[in-house]
Amino acid sequence: MIPWQCRGLPLGVVEDQSFQLAETEIEAGDVIVLYTDGIDESMNPRNELYGLDRFKESLFTWAGSGVPAMEWNELLLKDLETFREGEPRSDDITLITLEYDPA
Repeated sequence: MIPWQCRGLPLGVVEDQSFQLAETEIEAGDVIVLYTDGIDESMNPRNELYGLDRFKESLFTWAGSGVPAMEWNELLLKDLETFREGEPRSDDITLITLEYDPA
């Protein structure tokens, strides 16, 4: 396990929020996906949100199909563009996918 020593607030969070420090064990092949709300809050011309459920469904589909994690970002961004149907983005999009490989 990698020990993390972090202090301060996460970026963009107001000071009155409370957070708990947590630890988890990751194993070879585990994938961690970090993203900003510009993804799940993306909208199409009918004002429908891409949404967290659709986002998670895509990730679980790729995880179960053998698609390498290094391809997930590209697949997600293509799906997001298709969903938006040309609607301009209203927020920034950040997406980081990490796969633990102890080798």
